[in-house]
Amino acid sequence: MPLSNQKLESLLRKSGCKFSFDTANEWFCARFHTKLFRNSKGESQLDLIVKLVEDGAFIRFLCPEIYSLKDCKFKGAAFEATLQMAWITKALSYEFDSESENLWAVIDLPLEDGTLTAQQVERILQMMVDLVDEYHPVIHHAIVSGEINLRLAGTATTETPVPTEVEALVAKLGGIDKVRKLAQESGAA
Repeated sequence: MPLSNQKLESLLRKSGCKFSFDTANEWFCARFHTKLFRNSKGESQLDLIVKLVEDGAFIRFLCPEIYSLKDCKFKGAAFEATLQMAWITKALSYEFDSESENLWAVIDLPLEDGTLTAQQVERILQMMVDLVDEYHPVIHHAIVSGEINLRLAGTATTETPVPTEVEALVAKLGGIDKVRKLAQESGAA
């Protein structure tokens, strides 16, 4: 059963966050205080939108236009930094709006016929704000300097080498050739 805006509002209320609902766009919006992240006005604030899509079978958590790349000389480094952060977090990704040339932070979650709990909503909201805040120094530095320095982020980044976790799993399975062979044997979907 898909999620309704009424049910989502109830879950957001239980999370303890105060959201306003935009009836025209059918999204919930809130502002969160940040320690490291600064918005385009230099304020320690992060706007977050929660929106149901696909008739409630999918939910998106979005931080819109957190970085402008309009005049950025180092877009490649900015993209690489956001890809590194997405790899490390396993949840947060970044999307680039080529029309406005802005980066958005996004967490997508398919719901289909599953349920969403208040605890899950609270965790996603907290994770979204914490991760955008924690990785801001890395991404901002890449945007202004063209250098990707993972040491600028918090301890979670420096303690989790990229991509050793996946490499270890592939090695455990017998290497990438073995994985490809097994996939080939399963047939095309």
